[in-house]
Amino acid sequence: MANTFGQSNEFSRVVHSTHAKFFRKEEQNVLRKRRLTALLQEKGRITYNEDGDELKWPTRYKRTGLTPIGDVVDLSFIRKLKDKNSVLPWVGYAVEDAQGKKERLMNRGKSAILKQSSLIMERLKDDMKDGFALELYKDASTAGQEDRISGLETALGKGAALTAGKGFTPSDTYAGHSTAIGVVGTWTPPTGGSWPEGDGDAHYEWNSPIIVDPTGSGWQASTKTWPNTCVEALRYGIFAAERTTESLDMAMLTRESYNQFADKLDSRERIVTERSGSNSLLVKLGFGSVTNFENVDVTWEQGVDAEDGYAHGYGLAIDMMELCCLESQLFNPAPIDYSIENLTWRYLVEFWGQMKLNPRNLVKWVSD
Repeated sequence: MANTFGQSNEFSRVVHSTHAKFFRKEEQNVLRKRRLTALLQEKGRITYNEDGDELKWPTRYKRTGLTPIGDVVDLSFIRKLKDKNSVLPWVGYAVEDAQGKKERLMNRGKSAILKQSSLIMERLKDDMKDGFALELYKDASTAGQEDRISGLETALGKGAALTAGKGFTPSDTYAGHSTAIGVVGTWTPPTGGSWPEGDGDAHYEWNSPIIVDPTGSGWQASTKTWPNTCVEALRYGIFAAERTTESLDMAMLTRESYNQFADKLDSRERIVTERSGSNSLLVKLGFGSVTNFENVDVTWEQGVDAEDGYAHGYGLAIDMMELCCLESQLFNPAPIDYSIENLTWRYLVEFWGQMKLNPRNLVKWVSD
């Protein structure tokens, strides 16, 4: 039978004359690896000291169409609007703690196993860093979440199933603009197919992400579930994303979806590309569980499906994402404040900013 903490079965003379041994180093059982924030930092996609009443940026969404001409032709010279402004509000987050004067007086000197006054601020910064990583997946358009950062899910709502049976039409509003296809322009899909296959006007899909359904009817696998279709579905999303000038850097999956993908690869005859710091930024940053697939890092992160329980993961082009911060550092510790009213030292760490995305460079794998 296990001994109850704080009690001893030893000889009573030992109990009354010997202190318990306390280690003055804390076990850290709350640490987690956060890949997305590490990549944004490493690739210089975090900007500081931003300003203005809103986060606003112009996006070119349209091209000028060609006009066939002969020897003599009348051309129509009119001004053409090719830009739209996207707008997001600035948002903030805070983590806070307090220490009463009595607590500080008791928790000092040699009796303190852990001196809380020297730990509180660093712990708050660590808590902010860990919790903030999950916010980057949030949907700020959901009722009750308007004060949150406009994370990935803000731009990744899905509509009706596509006729090709491999995905959904995008259906959301991001930074003031619809992500739906065909708001303007035309598209010609191949016979029996549907967008994004085929070709058409650039503005037909100017703000539209790729939404892949691994349970759709269009896959070769006889059983249409992620463990069976994951290789097909990942390849389809990766190739579809190459319609833009920026290819995907990585596919960030849930842990279970990554396990099933790895199991599927193990069951197939394949050539393994050794990942190292020279050909994988994630490996360079010290992350394991990275698989090269179609020249894209496939990996996983805890909490990827926290916002959408049907999501298997996201395809990301990091250079088309930007974390914009209003202050000179990402997480700003406020000066420690002593309140004379309640004899308490108050601690605060803040974030003020917003995340800017280009929906056209996003892919989502999600089951119906």
